[in-house]
Amino acid sequence: MHLYYLEQFLLISFMHNNEKIDYKTLDNMNLDQACKLVLKQIKNGSFKEAKILCDKINLKYPSNTRTTNILNKYLKKNKNIKSFNQEPSKDIIEILINSYNNQKYSLVISQTQSLLVKYPNSINLLNIKGLVLSSLEKHEEAIQCFIKAIKIFPNFAAAYNNMGNTFDKINQKTEALKCFYKASEINPKSVDYINNLGVQLIHNGETKKSIEVLEGSIKRWPKHDKLNYNLGKAYDNIGNHDGALKYLKYAIYVNPSYIDAYFLIAIINDKLNKFEEAILYYDKIINIDKNFTNAYFNMRLALEKLDLVHDEVFITEVILKLIDKKGYL
Repeated sequence: MHLYYLEQFLLISFMHNNEKIDYKTLDNMNLDQACKLVLKQIKNGSFKEAKILCDKINLKYPSNTRTTNILNKYLKKNKNIKSFNQEPSKDIIEILINSYNNQKYSLVISQTQSLLVKYPNSINLLNIKGLVLSSLEKHEEAIQCFIKAIKIFPNFAAAYNNMGNTFDKINQKTEALKCFYKASEINPKSVDYINNLGVQLIHNGETKKSIEVLEGSIKRWPKHDKLNYNLGKAYDNIGNHDGALKYLKYAIYVNPSYIDAYFLIAIINDKLNKFEEAILYYDKIINIDKNFTNAYFNMRLALEKLDLVHDEVFITEVILKLIDKKGYL
């Protein structure tokens, strides 16, 4: 299932002039110099630039509180600016997302904690923090982050989606399904939310309902590889192999490197005793990923069914290594 960082970005600009800063200069500044630059921007009326500067300083110095104090002092003097402190800048969010994607979880936790001191109502920071906690298997804490974000912004579909993924991880399938329904209800134009809903229905044993949802979605997004794959998987679950193969093959047509689709097609052919066809699909998988061990193993079983296994022909050195590594045979 897909995880989502931003449903939308909430950023209100309070900039009285268009003075720009070369943010790379921060790399050569110590904290004192950076804070002076923030004060200079505030005095010049460049409030947006000051806020962006503070965010970047907080990323460089996560335990720093001086920048937050500078902004808070300004806000107390300018109470008419109510939303100035709502969300960090978009580039800061993107930095956090990139760090999350690179699995720098400790760094992201430290940075989001620091930023949340200044932006306690930032739905995007709460969402990213929840994603990291979920990845670290701190599921209850992650759920609380998503709940808090939703309380601030009740139509935050991304938070519902990510909370659904987290509930599914801890086997709370009913709660997960509620979340995916809500995410797709808030944003029915998101193919990925609807795909996640279809997958969760399969997980919950509601395969026929999943087929209904996914078939309706494919009419809108006929060339979406994952929709076709999951619909094929749903049909396989109810024993409709023809329907399954139809959608799985189309998933491969859309995405020729879709290994999961190749593998499920091969398994279905094994079930139907069409071992020659199964072998062809296992071979395609191996051509895409030579380390896909199960394809070697299943191919050997299919060859055995056809009495075509001969050690001197089939058991190559790479297969022997994979068998030895995984403990097969």
